[in-house]
Amino acid sequence: LGVVLGAVSWPAVVLGAVLASVLTLVGATVAQMIGRRAVHGLPHGPSMLVAAWLVLIVAAAGATVTGAPT
Repeated sequence: LGVVLGAVSWPAVVLGAVLASVLTLVGATVAQMIGRRAVHGLPHGPSMLVAAWLVLIVAAAGATVTGAPT
């Protein structure tokens, strides 16, 4: 995922990493709020995939709006 985001730009790599961490934190918080007392071993992979997907979608939309080549 880092290579794919790195092909977009270096800030995309950083944004993807931060967004993945935030998504995992939100998932753990929601899991705890709905009654799962102990959240041990919450997988980080799905959050990484969603974060990378979102960053790539936003980068592609930005390139389309500005007319930059993709």
